This record gives sequence, C-alpha cells and structure tokens, in this order.
Amino acid sequence: LTIAFVPTADWTKRVLQERDFDLAMTDGTWGPDPDNLSVRFGSKGANQFMGYTSAEFDAALAEGARRTTMTERTQAYWRAQEILARDLPLAPLAEFVQVIAVRESVIGLPQLEARGLVTFNDYSLVRIKR
Repeated sequence: LTIAFVPTADWTKRVLQERDFDLAMTDGTWGPDPDNLSVRFGSKGANQFMGYTSAEFDAALAEGARRTTMTERTQAYWRAQEILARDLPLAPLAEFVQVIAVRESVIGLPQLEARGLVTFNDYSLVRIKR
C-alpha cells in the first residue's frame, strides 16, 4: 500500500473527475437535510466518485425531495438508507471522533444542542448565555 497525500485541487481532479484511484478517503458531513445524500450517492451527485448508480435509490431521493411533510419525507429517506445499506457503495473505514471542551455559558454548538440542525462546522447558532 502506498499512501499518497495530495492537495485538495489534485484530489478533486483525480478522484471526482478522472476517477484515478484504487482507494480514496473523504469526510462526510452533508448537513441535517437527508436530501444531501444525493450529493454523495445519487447517480449524478457532484461528490459521487464510486460509480454507484441505482435507479431505485435515485427514485427514493426524488420522492423525498418532492414531499413536504416530515412524515412523508422520513419514509422516502428511510427507504433510501435501506437501499444504501443493502448495496454498500461505500465502506466507512474510520469514524470522526471529537471531544468538546467548552464553558457552560456557550450554547448552540453544532456538536451539542444544535446537532442535526446545522453541519458539524456551522457555528451560526452558537450563543453565550448570560
């Protein structure tokens, strides 16, 4: 195994555009809306470098995007996740672990109270309580 560390621009070109890799590592925070699954796993997803194509998965995503109630969207996106679990187009090799040390007066952190509302690096909801 030869590990090649490449600048982001080179990684994007080699992996996303040219698909010149045997194994690629990437992170995966796509925000709280499950429709963002289309970016990584949809057949035409901008960051879908696996070559994964599933009409069934794309249909589940399209169904979720069309729906307006939380219940209907939940059903569609659960179906999309079931398809991914069955097809396994991506194999997670590592999990991001983060330790948060913060004063009690700081609230709204994306890793704590705002989890699921914003991505892990979005601090727009952080406040200092008085």
